[in-house]
Amino acid sequence: MPLILTIIMKTRKNESENTGGNVKSIKSLAFVLLVPATLASATPTPDQSINVTVINQELANMLKSCNDSTTKLGAGLYGAAVDSQHATYLKGYLSAVRLSTPTMQNKIVPAALGVTYQYQYAEGQTKPEFDIRASLVAKNGSMNKILLNTLSVQPNQMDSFFLELQKEIRNAAQDLLRNYGSAAKVTTRVSGIQKDKANHYVAESLALNLTIDTSRLPAHMSRDEIMFSSVNIWASLNLNSGVNVKASVLMNPDYTGFHSNQTGLKQYIEGLENSNPSEMRLLLSYAHEAKEFVDAATTNPTPNKK
Repeated sequence: MPLILTIIMKTRKNESENTGGNVKSIKSLAFVLLVPATLASATPTPDQSINVTVINQELANMLKSCNDSTTKLGAGLYGAAVDSQHATYLKGYLSAVRLSTPTMQNKIVPAALGVTYQYQYAEGQTKPEFDIRASLVAKNGSMNKILLNTLSVQPNQMDSFFLELQKEIRNAAQDLLRNYGSAAKVTTRVSGIQKDKANHYVAESLALNLTIDTSRLPAHMSRDEIMFSSVNIWASLNLNSGVNVKASVLMNPDYTGFHSNQTGLKQYIEGLENSNPSEMRLLLSYAHEAKEFVDAATTNPTPNKK
C-alpha cells in the first residue's frame, strides 16, 4: 500500500436551475491515511530512533526539482522511531508557499499540514493514533480566488457553497450510518457562522465525530476490514483568513493492513532512511502533483469571455 498522507477533496457537479449552471462543491473533506503500521501482539523490542537528518536531506534534494521562483514546497520529519515490529512514533510536516507574481494579487499564500503518529500501549491494548493539523492562510481575501480556481465556485455562488458544505457533512453522516449500521455513532455540528452586512456568508465551522464499535458490525463486515475505530474532524472556512482543519484518527489494530505480513509505516520510514529509489520516485510524483495544485489554486483565473 503506497505511503500517502493527503487531503482529498472529492467534488461533484450540482445542477441548479437557480444558478443557471454547474456548481462544483465539496462532497466530502477527509484525511486519507494509507500508511498502516505493522501491528503485532507480541512484546516489541525497545524503540530505535530513525536518522531524520538523512531523510530530511533526501526530501530537500528531491523538492529542488519542483520548486521555482514562485512556488516553494517543503517536507520533513521532526522525529521518528520504530521497534522490531512497527513504527512507534512519527512527527512531520508538509508546507507550501506561493509568492507574489504579476498575475496574482495576494502577496503570499502559505499552507501547512502537520502530522503526528503515536503507537502506545494503554492497559495492555494497542493504541495507534494519528493527529493531523492542516491550514491554508489566505492573504488579502484571496480565499475567493482559491475556491474559484480549485472548485469553480463563482463569487455569486459563495452563499450556496457554504450551505452545500452544511448539507454534505450531514449527508456524510447518513452514509456512514447506512454503511456501518448500529456499529457507528456519528455526530455533526455546524457553528461559527459569520455573515457580512449584506447577509452573505463569510465563515463557518464544521465538525464530524465518528466511532465504530467493531463488536456490532453488520453481518457482512468483519473486524479486520475496518481501518479506523474513531475519527474526529473539525474544519473552519473563512473567506478573509483561510482554512483550518484538525483531525484525530484512532486506528483499529485488528485491521488486516496492520498484520505482520503487510508492508507498513515502519517499512516506509526505513525505506526513506535508506534512500529507497522506488519510494523517492513515488514521493517525487506526489510533489509535482502538489505543485500543480498550489499553482492552480493561487493563480488568478482568466476572465470568461462573453
